[in-house]
Amino acid sequence: MALSIKRFFATAADLVITSSAALVSSGLSSPIAANEKQKLVAWIPISVGATGGVRTLIAPPAGGTLLRVTTILYNTGAGTVIPSPLVTVFTNALANAGEHWLKIEATVLNGTTAGNVVVQIAQNTSDALSLTVQTGATLDVDVYTT
Repeated sequence: MALSIKRFFATAADLVITSSAALVSSGLSSPIAANEKQKLVAWIPISVGATGGVRTLIAPPAGGTLLRVTTILYNTGAGTVIPSPLVTVFTNALANAGEHWLKIEATVLNGTTAGNVVVQIAQNTSDALSLTVQTGATLDVDVYTT
């Protein structure tokens, strides 16, 4: 049986993205050693304008492998839950102004290059209305050693 070490990360300030569909760090990342396996769960509260949407990506170091990524968007404006299993890049038009949140679960098997697993985010389409990753977004990580 493999043992895991728990890690926890949280954002300390809002991240405002305006007029950009380029993926950037959400402020959530976890260091990962060579040949290490991690199970990540991110909870990201966001607010959006009436257009622009959201897109996310879990980015491991070079040579790392995403074994599984599942993203769920809780759209509070439309009262819907949008699951997206087994998709490495999640995209959604999210045309409901207001507060929403994302839950992302991923399993990463790293290669020989140590680095960081980074939760990236962007507007789905560049828009003058802001996408904001709100203070208090969290990343829970289980680090598995064999």
